[in-house]
Amino acid sequence: MTNNANPAPAEPKRKKGVALSGVVAGISAICTVGHSGNDLHYRGYDILELAKHATFEEVAYLLIYGALPSKTELAAYHAKLKKLRDLPPALKTVLEQIPADAHPMDVMRTACSMLGTLEQEADDHNINGAKDIADRLISCFGSILLYWYHFSHNNKRIDCVTDDDSIAAHFLHLLHGKKPSALHEACMNTSLVLYAEHEFNASTFTARVIAGTLADIYSSISGAIGALSGPKHGGANEVAMEIIARYKTPDEAEADIMRRMAAKEIIIGFGHPVYTISDPRNVAIKEISRKLCEAGDNMNLFNISDRIEQTMWREKKMEVGFNLYYTFRQGETAWLYAKLLKIFRQRFRVNTFFIDPYQIGHENEEAIESGAFWFYHKLGFRSESQEIEALAAKEEKKIAANPEYRTPPRVLRKLATHPVAYKVGRRVT
Repeated sequence: MTNNANPAPAEPKRKKGVALSGVVAGISAICTVGHSGNDLHYRGYDILELAKHATFEEVAYLLIYGALPSKTELAAYHAKLKKLRDLPPALKTVLEQIPADAHPMDVMRTACSMLGTLEQEADDHNINGAKDIADRLISCFGSILLYWYHFSHNNKRIDCVTDDDSIAAHFLHLLHGKKPSALHEACMNTSLVLYAEHEFNASTFTARVIAGTLADIYSSISGAIGALSGPKHGGANEVAMEIIARYKTPDEAEADIMRRMAAKEIIIGFGHPVYTISDPRNVAIKEISRKLCEAGDNMNLFNISDRIEQTMWREKKMEVGFNLYYTFRQGETAWLYAKLLKIFRQRFRVNTFFIDPYQIGHENEEAIESGAFWFYHKLGFRSESQEIEALAAKEEKKIAANPEYRTPPRVLRKLATHPVAYKVGRRVT
């Protein structure tokens, strides 16, 4: 008897890769997320303990060299980093060619690549040389960003050398042209600690893939910065700032949040792809917010953020994410942060952020149910498709004519068939 059944297809031959063959790229001793509940650890040290007791220099030493430094090692490390802040003339020339409307990430990516041609890594890519380059980059990135900023915006060439002991103070000194207060330095230092590492994100993954090809460390860091600049990775603070700027009082904020929840809109700043309970960094950044607002004798922004947090917990049992309070930490004395975010929104007008169809409801029922398309539409995102924009305009007329009207799911699915784009500088009503 002949068996006419088709034989099972043979398994495809496993492909060999060069960069990360046999490597689990998402696991690293440098940083772990969620390994013992709702936590973030740098080389086994809890992020909240480091934020409370450690300086950014100590954390940088821990991440780069594998252990916390002794007092002697830390003093020597500070001295080393202070000598690495200045920029070579050729790099300054490059920075002077970058227009004022460039994005800071583009500035740092370009500068990192250029520095890699001026201060090249050894051909053998030895580990000690890589550590020295890492120290060089964390020392001079602030100088790079602020040299470009002052030249492009104020037509001023600044001296990139200061006598400040910390990277936080050095950055603030270059920004303002004077030594920062102890409070501002401490808050900036804590922010740097909280943002130092975050396990398996797009930036770290990109850096590991590039490093796996045996490319130089400058290529790895430049690629990581490029990944960071995307709207799905960086930029959440800018959107959060745009939202909170709408409210003048906590009562106004609560009323609007309640209305948005009733309309099944997504409330940005709540929820996290990794932390299902809450972002552990939020405790530290919220305390920074409180201190800065109290020092500036202006608690309004903090009170607004606190009311939004209380409302979301009461109604949805959702806690605020790191980005929300990171944005809310401004007071009169925290004008640095507010000014930087304002610059990003008002000066860097060439950036375009894209949200893919899945995020707004294409083959994503959760996004459909939440009306994600309209959430992004109200933030200023627009489709590149004329057909979709015409359909959105038609729906807007229906909504204007009848406040109780809700766009049906089939229409939302149609609206979600193309990406939506947001151009920085577009005014949101």
